[in-house]
Amino acid sequence: MTLTTAKIDAQKVLLDSRKTALFVSLFTVFLKLFFTAVLLVSAYSMTILSEFTRIWENVYLKILCFLLFSLAILFALLLYALTDFSEKRWFYKNTRTAQTSADFFKLPSIQHILKIGFLFWLRRLLGVGCFLLYLVPFAAGCGGLYYALRTADLPITSLYMALAALLCMLPLCVYFGLAAVQRFTFCDGLLAENPEYSTVETLRTAKLLAKTYSFASANLKLRFLLWQAACLLIFPLFYVLPYYRQTVGCAVRFAIDKKHLSSVPQKPIVFLLSAKATA
Repeated sequence: MTLTTAKIDAQKVLLDSRKTALFVSLFTVFLKLFFTAVLLVSAYSMTILSEFTRIWENVYLKILCFLLFSLAILFALLLYALTDFSEKRWFYKNTRTAQTSADFFKLPSIQHILKIGFLFWLRRLLGVGCFLLYLVPFAAGCGGLYYALRTADLPITSLYMALAALLCMLPLCVYFGLAAVQRFTFCDGLLAENPEYSTVETLRTAKLLAKTYSFASANLKLRFLLWQAACLLIFPLFYVLPYYRQTVGCAVRFAIDKKHLSSVPQKPIVFLLSAKATA
């Protein structure tokens, strides 16, 4: 198994678990949509609640309402992160042994759940910042071009050349930004394999993995770009979503095993040689 053959490996894995993988994928989408709705409704309720606090005479009732909506937001964020981790853990472990639908609902300890939730939103924040950082050259080029157009009389050919250079720079910046974000792809696999890892250890180990596999992981995900766009037609979603999740799971499994970061010992292959005794 390699990152380049992860799609083929995922097809082999899904031969015996396609229906269960489809259930896990669609159920995860449903849960994420539900928790997103809870988050939006709770946040909106807090905003409109402040408009009616003036006519409320009971201060304790106001505090209780704000507290309930705040807890609803926190629980929605935490359960969203736990749902995402449970899905990736299922597909990650499905690469080694066939998983059942009950394995998706296995809950870790409370301490581990809090670590999962904190790490999930932390790496989302770091990932967005890291990706935007690689767009700085493109933004600087746009700003320089705009300043030059405002302060100087550039020939039309120079303008077209500058625009062409910027258009060529944008896909390159996006590609390198996507490759840089891949360091966070390995976090869920590392937590599933080594629950004792702290947040710092997980991020540091994922960064070490990304030094070798960041561009390979980015290339693998870009191969699903058109497939994921086709999911807007709904029907391809039933095939693409579990296939994509299982492919990423196979890729993460390969990277972790290759670097000997798996807590499961690899069984050595023993070759037995036998010879016939000659009469």
